[in-house]
Amino acid sequence: MAFIFRKLDRKAAFYRIDSLEDGDVQADALYDLRTSSNALSVWLIEENRANLNRVIAALAAGRETLDKLDYALIQRKSLDDLGIEVVKEKGVSCDDQANESWHLDLRGLSGAKLVDLAYLIQEQAEFERVQRSAVATLIVTSVGEGFIDSTRISTHIGEKLRSRLPQNGGWPR
Repeated sequence: MAFIFRKLDRKAAFYRIDSLEDGDVQADALYDLRTSSNALSVWLIEENRANLNRVIAALAAGRETLDKLDYALIQRKSLDDLGIEVVKEKGVSCDDQANESWHLDLRGLSGAKLVDLAYLIQEQAEFERVQRSAVATLIVTSVGEGFIDSTRISTHIGEKLRSRLPQNGGWPR
């Protein structure tokens, strides 16, 4: 079964706290589920997770600074159980092939469905953190393999990683 990946800025907001009633989530969890036109950007992760590191690199490379990356993985099927529409839509990351192959939008979200999704993530997600050094390695690997065009990476990240690439690694000089 495939997974749905969502990058998180406030992973701790999805932790269950004693003051919550059953079926409820912390309000701060909704920060990580910000929508645009009632749609939420997510990524499809293959059952064997073969594309997970590439998606992480694609998202991390598009940030302004090199930092850890937190995310949640939920079963793809669980979105069907909530009646959430999943549509393949071109993503916006530094990896064009990943944008075409694995990006999805969750569409037609209402406030109630968004809270249901937050609760699903709280109760069923695998939460992970990729440390800064591992994020750097994933970006360097993706640039080296030609998945990410180094000219699309922020100046700050480029400066931090430039020495880790081979001379012909395509890093702008």
